[in-house]
Amino acid sequence: PPSARLRIGSTANRAIPLWLRRLRTSLPGTETSLHMDVSANALLRLVAAGELDVAFVHEVEGCPLRVPEGLDVR
Repeated sequence: PPSARLRIGSTANRAIPLWLRRLRTSLPGTETSLHMDVSANALLRLVAAGELDVAFVHEVEGCPLRVPEGLDVR
């Protein structure tokens, strides 16, 4: 059977290597890809469009997150 695939988006963050290690430990055999972007809102649009499975983003002062309808925020 084909391996599972997880498409991740993220803004720059020092925690990314740790997140990826934890994901690989928690989901062995899952192929992961990482898409970096400076725009959290662009990443959220990619998740809403089904081009990414998840995005690690944070709100920056003066630039509120615009979360597309249908996305869960955690």
